[in-house]
Amino acid sequence: MIEQPTPVRVCIAVVLSALFVAFGVAPASVAAPQERLTDAQLMERLPGTWEMKASGDRTFPFTRALATFHRDQRFQVVLLGSLLGSPVRAEAAGRWRIERNNLIQEAIETNPPMETRPIQRMKIVSLNSEVLIVRSAETVEEARRCVLPRSLPPLITNSVTLLSEPFRRQAGLSMPTPRYPLASLQHKRQGVGHFVLMCDSGGKVTSVQIAKGTGSLDLDAAAVGAFREWRFKPGSFKKGLLSMDFTLR
Repeated sequence: MIEQPTPVRVCIAVVLSALFVAFGVAPASVAAPQERLTDAQLMERLPGTWEMKASGDRTFPFTRALATFHRDQRFQVVLLGSLLGSPVRAEAAGRWRIERNNLIQEAIETNPPMETRPIQRMKIVSLNSEVLIVRSAETVEEARRCVLPRSLPPLITNSVTLLSEPFRRQAGLSMPTPRYPLASLQHKRQGVGHFVLMCDSGGKVTSVQIAKGTGSLDLDAAAVGAFREWRFKPGSFKKGLLSMDFTLR
């Protein structure tokens, strides 16, 4: 079967809105909770830079998340990864505070920009000089103290809209799924391709370019043919980027 078209990333807006909690560590690898600290003690110990590793997959560009908490209660999150073979980063900045052992982060600025200011609340399970363990509604996360690199890759440009699944649900009107070509099925061809869609003001896809092929001409052609039929709400975007994962199951 063909997996539904997935974004080149897990929507940057979603990643930034979840800040660095979007990156999971299996609960089994997380140490047991330590002494319970007061909010004042947590505020004193938290400042510094912490790193989490992204679980990632073939269509997810970020592999590292670095969160820096300042003593004046500002924070910055830097996401590092690779997009179409080139190093990239995304960022969020805002204010943080601790209430009843909950770490609360309110994003004020994001790059690429977002229309909303997401707020994230996480329960601090444990915090010592080297390890921070937090719990969200979905999972338990572990971060380790680190140093922010002196040099960072360029920011993902906002001139290209990353066509995430949430974006497509909101803006898409008609998005037929590419059909798996018979020849590719017979030869068990699989692959991930990245495609650039140009869209007019009325929401019609006017052209499709292959940014990085799947490795199979048949699979590329199937994706391009389907994407040319896609329709979006008027004014949704001009130039969009997404990936298509052809996987046999």
